[in-house]
Amino acid sequence: MFRSGFVLATDEHIAAAIHNKTEVTVWMEGGVIEAQTDFAVKINRDWHPEQFDDVRVCEFRVM
Repeated sequence: MFRSGFVLATDEHIAAAIHNKTEVTVWMEGGVIEAQTDFAVKINRDWHPEQFDDVRVCEFRVM
């Protein structure tokens, strides 16, 4: 389990958050991560890009 404020910085972190149904924030939106691809993460039925040209464009934090 992650502590509040923990940054999900790797694919493994995100996969663990999905498995544990961890509440996270992305930009100003919060929710449970529902799915993940190589390029994006789905939260509250909306897809958020994970990386762009090897630079992470979103920061996912545990609520």
